[in-house]
Amino acid sequence: MAKPILRLGPLDELDDEYDPLLGRSVRDEPMPVAQSSAVQLDPDQSVFDEPMPVAEPVRVEETAPLTKPKPAAETNQPSLLDWMESPAETPAIAQEPEPEPEPETEPEPELESKLESELVAEGKHDATALNEPVEAVLEEPVAPSEAKSNFDDQTPAISDTAPMVDEAVQAAEIEAQEIPAPVWADTTPDQQAAPELEQEADIAPEPVASVDAETMDELPPALEAAPVATTSAPAAQRIERTTGPSRAAQRRANMKRSPIGRRKALQKLAATVAGTTLFALALFFTMLSFLAPLGYPFDAVSSYRWYWTLLALAAGISWAIGRGRNMMIASALVGLINLMVIVPSLGAGPKGGQISNAVVAWANVAGDDKALEKVLGEAERQKAGLILVAKAPQSILTPPQGWNVIERPNFADPTSIAVLSRGRWQSSTIPGEPTIARTAAGDLTIIATLPPPSKGGKEVGAARESQLNRAAVRAGDQEGPVAVLGDFGVAPWDGAMSQFRKYGNVTRVRCGGFMGTTVSQAFGLIGVAHDHAYVRDVKVTHCRLGGPLNSGGHRAIYLYLAPLDPAQ
Repeated sequence: MAKPILRLGPLDELDDEYDPLLGRSVRDEPMPVAQSSAVQLDPDQSVFDEPMPVAEPVRVEETAPLTKPKPAAETNQPSLLDWMESPAETPAIAQEPEPEPEPETEPEPELESKLESELVAEGKHDATALNEPVEAVLEEPVAPSEAKSNFDDQTPAISDTAPMVDEAVQAAEIEAQEIPAPVWADTTPDQQAAPELEQEADIAPEPVASVDAETMDELPPALEAAPVATTSAPAAQRIERTTGPSRAAQRRANMKRSPIGRRKALQKLAATVAGTTLFALALFFTMLSFLAPLGYPFDAVSSYRWYWTLLALAAGISWAIGRGRNMMIASALVGLINLMVIVPSLGAGPKGGQISNAVVAWANVAGDDKALEKVLGEAERQKAGLILVAKAPQSILTPPQGWNVIERPNFADPTSIAVLSRGRWQSSTIPGEPTIARTAAGDLTIIATLPPPSKGGKEVGAARESQLNRAAVRAGDQEGPVAVLGDFGVAPWDGAMSQFRKYGNVTRVRCGGFMGTTVSQAFGLIGVAHDHAYVRDVKVTHCRLGGPLNSGGHRAIYLYLAPLDPAQ
């Protein structure tokens, strides 16, 4: 009869753990395997090693009558390893009482008591280290390496007592080999192999289990109160650093509380206050200076741009000391704006070279006879040939020997100018126009002007503007070399002076240093130049200033003029 063909349907599908080579499912749980009666080999022993001699079990045919078993002693108490290796036999052992063993030969009591006392003493010392620290460490999930290191640090007694336990175990094994194993009356070969497995164990559990509760209660208080360190020292330091202030913050806080820190804080506060004040002043007056075309007082504020530049510079330095970078940059910008207005209006300096014989002088004596005498004396030393005197006194009508008055001043007109000469100079002034003087050959024209001040009201302001415009037009109409001198009453960077340079097509002569020609108003450090000299198509070899006059800080200007070189 043919064998039926096995057909697998949807309900008979094989699971994922089915192994076709074994013909069954492969599962992870252990399967109970019946122990054989053959001699069990050590799994760590090689097949090439000589087998250890095993005593042939003694088989007894007769079975002893069933009697109540005696309580197990410490020496023959079954190990927990036996129950774990043969789980299938536990129900039978629990149901059937053990047969009464035959009387066995007791080992030497002295050796056994000595071993037990040593192990009990070691167990007292290591009880806390074996129980509490291990449980405390295992409660937290830590890295294996860190847990191992912490456990080794916390339980040093285990590593110290390991050699002693090994010696005790070896002594017990030697005694067990000398004393024959007890023979059970009705035991199978499988049950007789259990004591042999206990003898081959590395660590004997019996002495450790014999420590009772009373012995544990008698442990020293130092071991009972030993704290369990669940976190290593480096980890605790890292946690404290992250939660608390950093070292740099602590140093800064300590520095602020120290005398040096308080002094630096006061210096920083003073620098901040000074920088704020200076910056506010510089910014305010700089904005007012741009309103100079409106006249007084804005043109007067514009005349002191040098001071607003210095205020901005001082504010920037103060903010740099106080570490205010943004305000330092703002102060620098304010100072830069003022410099952009001032520097282009200063003009050009003298060209140098051979001293020319054509020397022209300008002075505002403000009606002072002594100032006039001083100017005439300086003109003699400078070898000047033409002197233009503003606000001349009555004594100018009687000049010293060698000087001629080619144009008399109008004492009723404050803008009138007197002209003194020695040489070939002549007056070419037109009524209502600026003062003009030319050489006899007509190759050089000198124009002098004294516009009224800007603070005299609207009518005076209109007259001032009209006179400046006429002087610029006259300078622009001249075909040959021309020079314009006068007291303009404003700084060279004023808006009115910028228009004058543009329409007259003239260039300012920077005489007397970096600031300019002469000084009419001064605050001590830097004066404001109101007396100016402008030229066109003429070379200025030298420009010199006289001494201070007793008329508001004015000084005389001495221009050394020469014709331009053909190459230029």
